Amino acid sequence: MSTVGPWHRDPKAAIALLFLTAAAGGLDATAFLHIGGTFVSNQTGTVVLLAISVTDSGAINTVAVLTSLACFVLGVAAAGRYLPNAAHGELWPLGTPLAVLLELVLVAVCAVIVSTTHLAPAFGVAPIALAMGMQAALARRIGLPYLTTGYITGSTTSMIMRSPADDRSDRWWWFGVIPIAVMAFGALTTALLGTQSVVAALGFVGTAMGVAAWQTRGGRRRARE
Repeated sequence: MSTVGPWHRDPKAAIALLFLTAAAGGLDATAFLHIGGTFVSNQTGTVVLLAISVTDSGAINTVAVLTSLACFVLGVAAAGRYLPNAAHGELWPLGTPLAVLLELVLVAVCAVIVSTTHLAPAFGVAPIALAMGMQAALARRIGLPYLTTGYITGSTTSMIMRSPADDRSDRWWWFGVIPIAVMAFGALTTALLGTQSVVAALGFVGTAMGVAAWQTRGGRRRARE
């Protein structure tokens, strides 16, 4: 069993990814409740909604759902090409802070669209789904256990399979609870804020992303031994 925590090699990147996890939960809650009735980070849910829309298209905005899925894929592809794998001895790839700041800009674009225009919901969904695709690729590049920011199903599965309930291979299995709680906090916070103002909910998300960008400032950092 490991004698050190799974995030010991880069606590700052772990903090950044936790803030991005809160942002992912917040954007999913905001998009589902107020912008198109779809998810933008949890694409498993998006696919389920798309399948349901085939039988009951009146209950689900099919265009918004398709836009979310397409923009998420585009975001993953773009960030995957822009962000190389971290070099040996590096914690994250060069360009990480810029990528997070671009996510923040896309959230701001969404806020402008939903607060100042009467465009179809898909227009509001597009920028934040693109941001979440970029974020998913970034989390994969950084590669800290359990911190996928949006893929909580995978994190939960890994946690349980490493826990005393299964093979007991990792004494730090309980770290997997942290991103689940953080995502729930992000979703709950924006759900409450969204009842008063969607822009306020998006402002919370933007703040979380801003903190994450600050944590990764300065480009690459040397990994701890």
